[in-house]
Amino acid sequence: MVDDSYYGAFLMSKRIAQGMLVGYTFKEEAHPEYQYNGWTLYSVADDEEYVSDPANFEYVSATTIEKYAPLLLRIYDAPVGTDLAWQYKKKLLRIEFKGLYDLANDCETTVEKILQGGK
Repeated sequence: MVDDSYYGAFLMSKRIAQGMLVGYTFKEEAHPEYQYNGWTLYSVADDEEYVSDPANFEYVSATTIEKYAPLLLRIYDAPVGTDLAWQYKKKLLRIEFKGLYDLANDCETTVEKILQGGK
């Protein structure tokens, strides 16, 4: 069971809750006064117009993140500035998660590398 009080709130695109895959996540400075932990999640379908409207996002708990993007809880302690594209591949009639791409360092990455600051 996830301890929501430990993680604080994530800012998530409403499209993820509607069934879209996570496409992009980044970590900025946390704002404890708002209980925001610094993590933002976009869906694969979010474009510039969509993300420019704050009404398209909601603050969610770690319990919600566990449902839609449990890998994010594994990299929760990544440093501020972590900037990741989520990669997928088609496999027969479904889409599978392939891995993460570190946009700041322009390379594929792993959970271990992310937690070490991309090194």
